[in-house]
Amino acid sequence: MEKSLRWITGALLLCFPLSLAPAWAAQSTENFSALRIDQVRREFNLAYSSGDAARLAALIAPDALWMPPGEPAVSGREAIRKRYEAQFAGTRSLFLLHPGEISVILNMAWLRGDYHREDRTAGGDTSTTITGKYLMTFRWSRGDWLITGDMWNASETPLTVDAGVALASLRSLTEWRLADVSRSLALLAGTGEVRTGDWNAMSGLLKKLAGTGILANAIWFVRPDGYYYTVDLGFTGLNLSDRSYFPGLMAGQSVHGTLVLSRSTGKRSVILAEPVVSGGKVIGGLGVSYSVDQLSAEIDQRLQLPSRMVFYALDMNGQTALHRDPTLMFEYPSDLGDESLRSAVAEMLSKDKGTVHYVFRNMRKTVFFEKSALLRWVFALGFSEPVAGDLR
Repeated sequence: MEKSLRWITGALLLCFPLSLAPAWAAQSTENFSALRIDQVRREFNLAYSSGDAARLAALIAPDALWMPPGEPAVSGREAIRKRYEAQFAGTRSLFLLHPGEISVILNMAWLRGDYHREDRTAGGDTSTTITGKYLMTFRWSRGDWLITGDMWNASETPLTVDAGVALASLRSLTEWRLADVSRSLALLAGTGEVRTGDWNAMSGLLKKLAGTGILANAIWFVRPDGYYYTVDLGFTGLNLSDRSYFPGLMAGQSVHGTLVLSRSTGKRSVILAEPVVSGGKVIGGLGVSYSVDQLSAEIDQRLQLPSRMVFYALDMNGQTALHRDPTLMFEYPSDLGDESLRSAVAEMLSKDKGTVHYVFRNMRKTVFFEKSALLRWVFALGFSEPVAGDLR
């Protein structure tokens, strides 16, 4: 997120249309949210530095998701508490999440910045200093801000990569990014402004969503007749009724993971959309055309894989949704290679997880894969080596 979002949040104001809140109330609520989130940051530092896993867990939502670098994702408050208990048993740390940029949208918030950690083993004979960047997410729940997610990475580039951990990180990061957008859309779809079906009434909220810095090619509202508006263009004069996801959206179904070339921008996107219901009927759909090119670039930067490793994701039709090599995005790999690649794609689409071997562009690939229950995509990560030649 490149810009702080300056607008109303908090449980009390969620009961009323945002447009009805006076300016002084918005400023007061914004200040309260920022102050409380920064206080949670300080409490997190104290709990971590004192080695108190229970105190740290009290700041975390029950369904929180932790994404440590070089480890599988950790889901749920209890699992996160146990992770820190095990860590604190052998290590004592001076931990500082430095103050960072805070963004708020409805009952969700983000905090990002830098951190500094000095670890000392229980015996006190070994000390390590680590610095890096963090992104922490929050949700307003039962009158307070709770941490719902944490992702961080050290400034140092890892020299080795465990394929299983990297594959889990690839899937988890993608799911987390897209699920966050879907949650925001679901919240906005329930607001009074959006439920009017009037673009002028809702456009201000959608512009603020765009201001959070999400990787959107377009943020849009589509009417039941298929014509739609975007934040950048307003009424486009274009129609989405022939899109494969449109009938389901108008029937009240959420959309997660459909690949399209954006009609208003021409860019490659994955569609995330929520139906808008008013008076018991669907009056439209609220959506984001999320940039898969930018998402792939972000994953590549965060995973920092060696050059001989490849990652990609296939949708349920076998089309490439993500890829480390942008030239292969939106291609059907089964049409690009020999029989070994076609067989590998068929196996990946038919199983929940496994390992495949194939040859592509004179490189032998060993690829680990697993299927996402959320997106119904297959995530793949593997190693490349020349078909012939000494690899030493």
